[in-house]
Amino acid sequence: MSLEHDRQNNPWPLLERLSKNEITDLVQAYLQYASSMKHIYWSMLVFMVLVLGYNLFLGGNGHGYAEAREIQNTFATVLIIFLLGFLVVAANIIGQSITVRKEVGKTAAKHHLDKEAVRKEFHGFVKATLGGPGLK
Repeated sequence: MSLEHDRQNNPWPLLERLSKNEITDLVQAYLQYASSMKHIYWSMLVFMVLVLGYNLFLGGNGHGYAEAREIQNTFATVLIIFLLGFLVVAANIIGQSITVRKEVGKTAAKHHLDKEAVRKEFHGFVKATLGGPGLK
């Protein structure tokens, strides 16, 4: 019962053991990672618009064989370039996520705390206070 009472009064007891500067640094790194996630959402929207635009304006119209081939090749090139850019952005975001997770782990090790427990608590903290994808 005492543990439940403590949990209600302080939902993040492990984070309370960290200094304010350490938490601020972790939150800043998380905010940078979370703000990068919007690039993924915009990329998915642009991809859908590209495909929809192709299907509406070019795909259904009657074109000669050579012209249709040229349109398909151009569209395929645009999609390949777009997907390569998407992969670069995704790799960057994954790298940021890994960096934040490592920093949380280093901070937990510095204070002799369980890394996984601190990571889960930090995930809950940022999801509850800042929103975003959290650290899974």
